[in-house]
Amino acid sequence: MAQSKTERLPLYKKVTNQLREQCFASAGEMLPPLRQLSQMLDVNHATISRALRDLEQEGLVEIVPRKGIFSVPQHTNNANIELVVFVSEHSNLLDVALRIAGGAQSACRKLSATQGKMSVNRSVLAVPPFPEVDRFVGDLKSRGTVGIICLGFGFFEGDMAAEEEEFLAQVAQKIPVVLVGSPQPEMGLDCVYGDPRAQMLEFLEDCYSKGLRRFEYMGEHDDNLSQLERRACFARFMEEKGLDWEWNEFKSHETPELAAQLNSLPHFPEVVVATNVRRALTVALEAQRRGLKLPEELHILCFASLLEHAQPLLPYASVIMMDEPEVGARAVQLLHGKSASESNGEPVVERVPAHFISGSLHSVEDPLEPVIA
Repeated sequence: MAQSKTERLPLYKKVTNQLREQCFASAGEMLPPLRQLSQMLDVNHATISRALRDLEQEGLVEIVPRKGIFSVPQHTNNANIELVVFVSEHSNLLDVALRIAGGAQSACRKLSATQGKMSVNRSVLAVPPFPEVDRFVGDLKSRGTVGIICLGFGFFEGDMAAEEEEFLAQVAQKIPVVLVGSPQPEMGLDCVYGDPRAQMLEFLEDCYSKGLRRFEYMGEHDDNLSQLERRACFARFMEEKGLDWEWNEFKSHETPELAAQLNSLPHFPEVVVATNVRRALTVALEAQRRGLKLPEELHILCFASLLEHAQPLLPYASVIMMDEPEVGARAVQLLHGKSASESNGEPVVERVPAHFISGSLHSVEDPLEPVIA
């Protein structure tokens, strides 16, 4: 098996990279002594010394005899945007973060042409616990950060939700913050997120025009606000069309339980809107078990952030793709506009239209083999 570039690096280079990250995270502070660094990184003194000499030449550390090793604060004329991803046992959005970061970086390149160099850094914040606010913001500003794009919030409940909200509120008082993923109106922060409601209504109207009348929505009560907006939109459609519909919560993420709940409905649906790919796959597999043809005899719609997540459903279902790169780009533009005008106005909530992929392979490049035979 071929080794990655990281695996092929000499040991002292790997150690240098680790120490470099530590320097950025503790700018202006004294690093642990040589012996302690050697024990922490499980390498000998010679390797640590060589790495520190490299960092000293880069201007990242200052070695003061008989006093210690100090990380040097980095001052830069560059304007950096930091994409901070909250990762916990409740959420892991690193793959989505890559697409948001790509769009943010593209926006920075465009702004750099007229506004001076801008770039995007990515960092992961494992929570809980939440870091001390002044230290967290100080570390960011030492790297020239002028604003934060925050992803992965809003998955906690109870005391942890309150702690998360308080942390972001305090951070936002010290440095501009834009949330991406779902709005949190009670927090009073700017937000950019993908909005697929227009595409969902297009799908529902098309199904209705074909004479279909048994619609079902598969989601759960404690969905985030953007999901709740979709459900409310679905409910309004049903009401406007005069169709009978009773909200049934599909909370489980386990296929057998979802299938059992689906089969407990008075009538098997003709149209299903599923909030995620797992629920949509459950519907597709249960339809297959019943001998139904997809998508001719059962119309399924789901939402996805990454095409590779949705691939197993194509061409058997319709998928609405969140435009994550555009979300990232809009977030950068919003941060830049706020910092340029030093505005203290009302929070901005910006919705980015999604993209619709019909239940066919024509709009998909190099599709994977579907899992439904």
